[in-house]
Amino acid sequence: MRSGSRFHGGVDISAPTGTPLRAAADGILTYARDPGGYGLFARIDIDVPKRSDDGTCTSQTTTVQVIYGHLLDDDRRLNMAPKTVRAGDLIGRVGCSGNARGMCSPSPESHVHITVQHAHGNKTKLEPTAFLGWNVAMPADATEVKESVCREIPTTQLASLRSTEARR
Repeated sequence: MRSGSRFHGGVDISAPTGTPLRAAADGILTYARDPGGYGLFARIDIDVPKRSDDGTCTSQTTTVQVIYGHLLDDDRRLNMAPKTVRAGDLIGRVGCSGNARGMCSPSPESHVHITVQHAHGNKTKLEPTAFLGWNVAMPADATEVKESVCREIPTTQLASLRSTEARR
């Protein structure tokens, strides 16, 4: 939750400004700027199998977006053109852009905001830690969210994420 009790729609991960961020999965990477919200952000479009009504994974796919907000925006020459990335590729650095700017000063600590959402339609948000396979401490009263996509990130793809987490 953010101040004012508005639904946050993602997860914030605290890290020192400049900490490298790596792609959580293979996909198509694009960058954009949203000065009043995410600031500089990276978005990775990932094609994942859909889940059928009976809960099984199907051969049909849907596109899910992983958005990394509040990136360090220190290079105005950043190539904003879409490009293919592999899990573990460097995609940016933790920063304090957008509406996070006031939260970081004067502290050297920043954060990255991660949102996972469907790419089409109403852009329904998915619970990011479950989708990405992260183990995060949750409040005892948190409820489990049934996801509408099938997602299992291979252990090899998670290795780079976990090594980054371990260095903090």
